[in-house]
Amino acid sequence: MSAKSDFLQHAWEVPEPYEIFRDEELGIAILPTIKPVKPGHVLVISNKRSWSEMSPRDTANLFIAGQLVCEQLVVAFKAKRGTELKRLGNESPTPHLHCFPRDEATDGGDMYPGTQLQRASNDQLRQTHDIMVVQLEKIGFAQELQRRLATLSN
Repeated sequence: MSAKSDFLQHAWEVPEPYEIFRDEELGIAILPTIKPVKPGHVLVISNKRSWSEMSPRDTANLFIAGQLVCEQLVVAFKAKRGTELKRLGNESPTPHLHCFPRDEATDGGDMYPGTQLQRASNDQLRQTHDIMVVQLEKIGFAQELQRRLATLSN
């Protein structure tokens, strides 16, 4: 991933080796966030510059990818209660989803304004990257995503 990539037009500054998944045709990428709510916090990012530029298919691609990522976070991080999926985007011009494992109903991730999140270390980014790459490869993420998207046409 190039730091100057048009695909990720944002200032998150996630170092190159931490990209988890990218599909230019579907217009999505997955990477750990540099200011995680908790371990396993990842972003599912669109390649569009704003929500208004997204077609219904672009929106479906983003949200179905987010759903699938959330399911896999539950497995990979052995979450007790599931995952949280939030659509945020005011701090970035790029439409994206925050996905992270949850252990309890009140377990972090409320992301209220004023929450002070600390920058993740490279070791933390690497750990989230490695866990999620293995998990997504295990389920054949790209093929499963395509399969789910194909059901929308029916």
